[in-house]
Amino acid sequence: MISIEDIIEIANANGATDVHLSVSSPPKMRIKGELQDMKYPALDVHTCNQIIKSAMNEVQKETLDKCGNVEFSYNFENLGRCRIAAFKHMGNLAASLRIVNQKIPNTVELRLPPEIINVYRQKSGLVLFAGNAGSGKSTVIASLIDLINENRKVHILTLEEPVEYIHQNKAAVISQREIGSDVASLEEGLKVAAKEDADVVYFENFSAPEVMERAMELAESGKLVISSVKTYGSLYVLERIIDSFPPDKRHQIRLILSNVLICIVSRKLTHIKDKDPLISYEILDVNEEIRDAIAKDDKQTIKSNIIYRG
Repeated sequence: MISIEDIIEIANANGATDVHLSVSSPPKMRIKGELQDMKYPALDVHTCNQIIKSAMNEVQKETLDKCGNVEFSYNFENLGRCRIAAFKHMGNLAASLRIVNQKIPNTVELRLPPEIINVYRQKSGLVLFAGNAGSGKSTVIASLIDLINENRKVHILTLEEPVEYIHQNKAAVISQREIGSDVASLEEGLKVAAKEDADVVYFENFSAPEVMERAMELAESGKLVISSVKTYGSLYVLERIIDSFPPDKRHQIRLILSNVLICIVSRKLTHIKDKDPLISYEILDVNEEIRDAIAKDDKQTIKSNIIYRG
């Protein structure tokens, strides 16, 4: 019988970033941006269900049955950690597994531009990391959080669904709360962040208006807030934030955003067959000119100040 551990071991050995499990198809692994069949037969319904559910606890199984999908993390002994999204597809069970490096890459290994590295010195404000799925946002953010952890005596709070990289206390104290198990919701986690004496707050998916408002309030109150956006490009990120609010509230949101925003970092991977991916960045490093342009919705000035790094 095929086990999920066997599949992950082979994926690791081949440098895969993701694994896909689906009925009537052999397990597939993503290598350098492309899906490749693993050397297994096509999975039948029973085998596919057994493989996926072997990584799930009873609560996760109940959530899957009720909602049709569930996302969680799983630690494979001696193999590392995976972020697993299990879901129903055409009446059958399928899953996507993102393989997480056990070691958090440092800023040198990731060759991060200085504009990103300098964020760790910021005491307060809002930092947004943009990019499509698989662009490496969470890895860059984990590296930045680790840099803060090493160099600043602060309390770092992360709100994740699920927890991906595991951080150990260094100079900082770090609390990682998993949404759904440690805290009921992201909104609740942000609501109590100040009461938990957090200096740095990280959460995924800067999207819903109520989440945005709560995050900007934390940034205004003197916290460093770091989040991610599932899109690419500084102008598009700004438009998406502003347009999430009713028209009569947008001017106020522009003013708040112009006051708290530190930078927007967009990361892009370009896959070339049989080669390592090309990594590029688009960075909006906010200065007084940009703050004024955000408040006035001056897109041309914002666009002319965007920095590109290859």
